[in-house]
Amino acid sequence: MEKLGLDYIELNLSVVQCAYQSLALEYLKIINEYGIDTKYINLEITETGSIESRQILLDNMGELRKSGISFSLDDFGTGNSNLNYIMDMPVEIVKFDKEMTKAYFQNEKSQYIMDAAMHMIQGLQLEIVSEGIETEEQANTLRILGADRLQGYYYHKPMPENEIVKLFEK
Repeated sequence: MEKLGLDYIELNLSVVQCAYQSLALEYLKIINEYGIDTKYINLEITETGSIESRQILLDNMGELRKSGISFSLDDFGTGNSNLNYIMDMPVEIVKFDKEMTKAYFQNEKSQYIMDAAMHMIQGLQLEIVSEGIETEEQANTLRILGADRLQGYYYHKPMPENEIVKLFEK
């Protein structure tokens, strides 16, 4: 991964997986079976996914973090946003949903809300990823605002694994 310039790979957890009591045990079993270094794994929790069976999820997150796996709070800014997720969940990264990124460029109210949220997240010393970047203007503006990472079609559209590896090898 380091040869390809990748810091980590993100994997999304589904709502069903978040409620699975032996989630940590199963993930660690797979990781050990394939000899994967946990520093390369970041699991994304969607806000809606974390509503169900919250304590089970928190327990699993604690076990996985002990082994070096990091977590992202994905889709921040969607209809189910709740600031308690940032306070309660042991996440290192908050990912702004692409609709929130898009709204930032459409009206002042959205700009004010996203500016305040970014300031709060930065104050908590969490990393910020902004999804849905489609233009150079969006990329430049969000870098200035303090987004640590940017994601979206501006950089590349989703593609199969073998094509991604070829792209990074170039």
